[in-house]
Amino acid sequence: MNDFKENLTQFLLNNIPGKVVSGDKEFLCRCPFCGDSKHLKSAHFYINLPESEDVPVMYHCKKCNTSGVL
Repeated sequence: MNDFKENLTQFLLNNIPGKVVSGDKEFLCRCPFCGDSKHLKSAHFYINLPESEDVPVMYHCKKCNTSGVL
């Protein structure tokens, strides 16, 4: 991993209960908008982990369809 991606990943892991998924391409956690579930095993909120700081960090909840850019 490059420095940007590694720093972003560590920040998310240290501040939000979640896990890295999709071959280290996304961070999965509970949705802060709909609360999607009570357990991380049923989480639906994905945050992409781009390789470069030039690429926007985007999020999407597969339950309530909320999406945007961090």
